[in-house]
Amino acid sequence: MLEKFLKRYVWIIAVLVVFLSYSSAYASSSYSVISWGDHGTSNGKFNFPWGITTDSSNNVYVADETNHRVEKFTSVGTFEGWIGGCSSGTNCDTQNHATTGFCSDCAIFGSGSGNGQFSYPSSVAVDSSNNVYVADMGNHRIEKFDSTGKFITSWGNFGYGNGQYNMPAAIAVDASNKVYVADDETDQIYKFDNTGQFITTWRIWGNNDYQSGNPSGVAVDSDNNIYVADTGDNEIKKFSSTGKFITSWGSFGSQNGQFEIPAGVAIDSFNNVYVADVNNDRIEEFNSTGNFATSFGGFGHEGEKLDYPDGIAVDSSDNVYVADANNYRIVKFSTIPTFVAKFGSEGSGNGEFQNPVDVTTDSSNNVYVADLDNNRVVKLSDNGTFEGWIGSCFSGTNCDTKNYTTMEFCSDCTTNGPSSGSGQLNEPWGVVVDSSNNIYVSDQSNNRINKFNSTGKFITSWGSFGSNNTQFETPEGIAVDSSNNIYVADTNNHRVAKFSNTGKFITSWGSQGSGNGEFNRPRYIAMDSSNNVYVSDDGNYRVEKFSSNGTFQGWIGDCSSGTNCDTQNHVTTGFCNDCTPFAYGSNSYLIEYATGVAVDSSNNLYLADGNKCQIDEFDSTGKFIAAWGSSCSSDGLSEYVTGLTVDSSNSLYAAISGANTIVKFNLPSQIGNK
Repeated sequence: MLEKFLKRYVWIIAVLVVFLSYSSAYASSSYSVISWGDHGTSNGKFNFPWGITTDSSNNVYVADETNHRVEKFTSVGTFEGWIGGCSSGTNCDTQNHATTGFCSDCAIFGSGSGNGQFSYPSSVAVDSSNNVYVADMGNHRIEKFDSTGKFITSWGNFGYGNGQYNMPAAIAVDASNKVYVADDETDQIYKFDNTGQFITTWRIWGNNDYQSGNPSGVAVDSDNNIYVADTGDNEIKKFSSTGKFITSWGSFGSQNGQFEIPAGVAIDSFNNVYVADVNNDRIEEFNSTGNFATSFGGFGHEGEKLDYPDGIAVDSSDNVYVADANNYRIVKFSTIPTFVAKFGSEGSGNGEFQNPVDVTTDSSNNVYVADLDNNRVVKLSDNGTFEGWIGSCFSGTNCDTKNYTTMEFCSDCTTNGPSSGSGQLNEPWGVVVDSSNNIYVSDQSNNRINKFNSTGKFITSWGSFGSNNTQFETPEGIAVDSSNNIYVADTNNHRVAKFSNTGKFITSWGSQGSGNGEFNRPRYIAMDSSNNVYVSDDGNYRVEKFSSNGTFQGWIGDCSSGTNCDTQNHVTTGFCNDCTPFAYGSNSYLIEYATGVAVDSSNNLYLADGNKCQIDEFDSTGKFIAAWGSSCSSDGLSEYVTGLTVDSSNSLYAAISGANTIVKFNLPSQIGNK
C-alpha cells in the first residue's frame, strides 16, 4: 500500500520535471470556460482534487483526495457541503464523521476508517437516485451515501478475493445502478449491484489486447459498455458489461490519440469518450470506437489551461468538468453559449424596438436590426450602443424633404410610419450586409428589396407584388453569399429567389408543398462557407438545405419516417433526403415554429424555434448538438425568438421580438464532433 501511494506521488514529481521541457499544440482557446477552487482545507478549496462526477441536477461531486473528503457544488461552482471525517460541525457526529448529511460548517478530521470517513478517496459516482458512491482507496472499500450525504453502507476490504481490493482507484454506475470498480493493483474490474453484492470480475491484463494493466479510470456509456483508462499501457480499453473485450486504442506519446498516463474517462450523451491525459495536460475526445475527434487544454494555470488533469465528468447537458489537480481547481468547459448582454426595450426612440424580427452584422461586427413596426433598420455597435437608423422619417438631420433617411444613418430623426418612397420602408423583415458593407432590406409590405451603402445612403430597389421572376409576395428572410449574390425567402410564393447584388434575377426554386425542395412559407435564410443555402420552412416544421443553385441536399426537423428519422419522430442524426415531414412536437429538439437560421465559422447551424423561446444547434452534417432557452425563462430567451446571426468573432445575436430586445451570446468552440 505504501508503495502504491509513493508511486502516485512520484507521478506528480515526474510531471513537474516534464513541465520544464514539455510543449505541444492544442485546440483553440475560445471555449466557454469557468473554474473554481484553490489550494487549502476550507470549504470549496482542494488538496489534490482527483475524481469527479455529476448528478441528475448537474451538481458536481469532487473527491478531494488528501483532504480526505468529497465536496459537493452546483454546476457553476457554488459550494454545497462535504462528507468525510470531521472534528466538529453541525453534521459531525461523536464518531468524527459527517454521516448525517453534507456539512458546510465542519472542520476537517483527516484520514480515518470509520463509517463515512475516508483515507485518500480517489473517485466518486452517482446512481439514478442520486446516491453517492466513493472509492475509499486507502481503506480498500466502497462507501455509499444517500443524496443528502447520509451514510448508508460500505463494502470491501484489503485482499485479492472477489469483492476485495488493493487500491480501488475508480468507480462508475450504469443505468441499472450496477457498480463498476477499477482496482489498480490487482488490475481488475469488479461489478456489483447497488448494495455491494458481487456479480463478476475481469482482469484487463494478459496477452495481446489486455497487456500490463493499472486501471485508473472507468466509465459506462448508454449501451452499458465499459471504458477503462489503463495507465500501464497508455490505452483506453472497451468491454461489454459482462467483461468481454471489444476494442482498445492509444499508445505512449503526445500526438493525437496518444497518452501519457490516461487517468480519468467520461462519456457524453452521444457516447463520445473524453480522456484526461495527465502528463500531456490535456483532454482528448474520441468517438465510441476510438476515432480521435479533438483535444483541448494544454499546460498552464488559468482559463482553459491545465496542470495535471486527472478526473473528468460530463453532465446531462454535455458540459465537461475537469479536476485540474495541480491547480487545485475544477474547470468547466461549456457546450452551451454564454449569455453576454441584451440590448433595447419597447418603443420608437433611439435604441428602442417595436417587434424586431431580424438581425445581422457587418465586417466590423456592427449590428443591424429590422425593426418591423417602427418601419426602420437600426444600427448598433457590437456592445449595443445606438449608431443610427434608416427608413421612413418625419424630421431630423438626415431626413430629406420626401421623408426618408437617404443621406446616411440618422440619430436625431423621428419615425414616420410605413411608406413606399425610395429609401422608405413598410414592415422591413429581413436585413443582410455584403462584403462591401452594403445593406439589403427585404421591405415586406412593399414587396421589394431596398439597397443602401455602408453609410445608410439609398442606392436602389427592385421588386413589386406578384409571382413573376422579379416580383414577390411578402419577402421575408434575406441572405448574401461570398460572391455578393442575394437570396430572398419569397414567403407567400413559397420559393427562394436569387439575384445579383444589383437586383438582376438569376434563378429561383421551390413551390408549395411538403416534398423535398418544396416549402410551406419559407421564412429565413442563411449561408455557410461553401455557399450552401439553409431555409427555415415554417409550415413544414423543418430546415431545408440546398446548393447555391437550388439543388436539394436534405432537411432536418420533424419526421414520420425515413433513414435519419428516429423513434421520437425527429431528424437529428443528419440531413435527410428520404424523410416524410411530421407535425410539430414538444421534445427538446423538435421544431414547433421554425424561424431564424444562422451558421457559424465551423458551419454549425443554429435554428430559432420561436414559440419555445429556444435555439437548436446542429453540426454541419445536420446532427443535433444542443438546445438552450426552452421554457421561455433562460438568459435573454424569455420571449418569442425570430432572427439569428453569427458575427466574425463567433458571437450569436438573436432578435427577441416578443421582448423587443436583441440578445448576444458567445458561442463556445465545439469541444468535439458531437
